[in-house]
Amino acid sequence: TNCSIEWNGVSWSATNNFNKSIRRHSGAGNTESALSVGGYDYPTALNGTEYFNGSNWAECANLPHVGMDGATVGVDANILLVGGGNHPGVSSANVDKYSLAGNAWSQETDAPTNVGGEGAAGTSEAAIIPIYSPSEGSLHYNDGTWSEISSTLTDRGNGVGIFGTQNDAVAVGGCNNAGNSRCCTEIWNGTSWVYGNAMNNGRSLNNNRTIGTGCAGVAFSSAYSSTSGPAWSCDTEVWDGVNIGTGSFGQVYSN
Repeated sequence: TNCSIEWNGVSWSATNNFNKSIRRHSGAGNTESALSVGGYDYPTALNGTEYFNGSNWAECANLPHVGMDGATVGVDANILLVGGGNHPGVSSANVDKYSLAGNAWSQETDAPTNVGGEGAAGTSEAAIIPIYSPSEGSLHYNDGTWSEISSTLTDRGNGVGIFGTQNDAVAVGGCNNAGNSRCCTEIWNGTSWVYGNAMNNGRSLNNNRTIGTGCAGVAFSSAYSSTSGPAWSCDTEVWDGVNIGTGSFGQVYSN
């Protein structure tokens, strides 16, 4: 579909549509400056890019390669894209950065491990990607340099959403059906991961279906729930630093 909707902190409303129908694409930014990248149109991954200026979507410079399910992060349309693949279930270590002023992509230093389906938080210069891997751990990005930090505590597969900053972030959801793994919340305090209060309705939150800070965030998805079985969920949940609460910030999302 080419549908695009916007969150104002209380409710969702429709915006002008994308120029093309896509799914499994990634994106980052804010309600006045956002970027959608890649995607999937069976049986092919895509390299298209669209920019949102607060009112309309416009096509801009294509990715240097096709990609879907990559991790994206950025406070505006100048985003960092990490990983993704050319087919469902495929991931990579590719890293690309977009310049809105130059309408161009530049290749950055590859990630130390493949990324696909995970979220990313922070900025395009200082980011964190949550990964469960006791031998390798999650990832920190600092202006072209990668480092490995502690693994998340629970194996939730991919599809883990995250919001906040590089040193104060909240990771939620996941694809793993074991127990209530999809409800899991973990907080990164700059040194280690600790458990937070679980989501009410566990689900996959890949491709950046989360936004906010460590003390105020929102998670939204049309994905399967682990607590009620195989049924689609369009729930929106808001994080207030401790529990579900209310927020006051915007996000553009497409479905």
